[in-house]
Amino acid sequence: MIENTNKLKRLYGKLMTDVADYTEDICPFFIQIGKKYFSAPKRLLFVGKATNGWVTNERDVTKLFDLKNPDRIVNRHDQMEWVHDLEGVNENYNTKKSAFWRVIKNVSLDILGKEDWYNYISWTNLYKIAPWEGGNPGGYLQQLQKEACISILNEEQEAIKPDAVIFLTSGWESFYLESIGLKKSKNRVKSWSGYSSTYQIHKDVLYIQSHHPQGKPEVEHKDGLLKILRKVT
Repeated sequence: MIENTNKLKRLYGKLMTDVADYTEDICPFFIQIGKKYFSAPKRLLFVGKATNGWVTNERDVTKLFDLKNPDRIVNRHDQMEWVHDLEGVNENYNTKKSAFWRVIKNVSLDILGKEDWYNYISWTNLYKIAPWEGGNPGGYLQQLQKEACISILNEEQEAIKPDAVIFLTSGWESFYLESIGLKKSKNRVKSWSGYSSTYQIHKDVLYIQSHHPQGKPEVEHKDGLLKILRKVT
């Protein structure tokens, strides 16, 4: 969990102001941190595109950050344990059937060597606001929130200090990485099964840019990510 969320609360206030003209129901998301993350042998932050149906469609930041509110998005009691809890048992969302979570699980098991791997990782999304009913944010909703999302992702990393940030976002991450000063010319490439992942170290953090796992060869994808992590971290 993040002990001091005051700055993030202010940033989410700006985020909600920025998306005020988007009138459809929204899904606000907040970074999830495993309860043993800060004692992990390697601190891994996995990044997706966006999430739907996450806890609440509330826009009131005071309620979203109220630790007494069971529908808050901040510092929830289950954090990453829900990934394990929903593996094979939930009809609505089964993480065992998700290529995204299978790749994360297998990378984490290998690098961290922990059976309860989900307690040792963190997970966030590029876009903190998505349509409640489903799908990634379209161009309009992306543009509304892009500036605030850059600030939030910066603050998330400041709070949890990852050793590696792994984007499984198929190029969507470019706007963010450019904003923090990464140069494409410095990227190194790891090819796997007709695809590739790129990586570079920036301010002592390893940034990996890779594909969303859906529809990709999972074993080869996992092996490609592992070779980067073993080589660099």
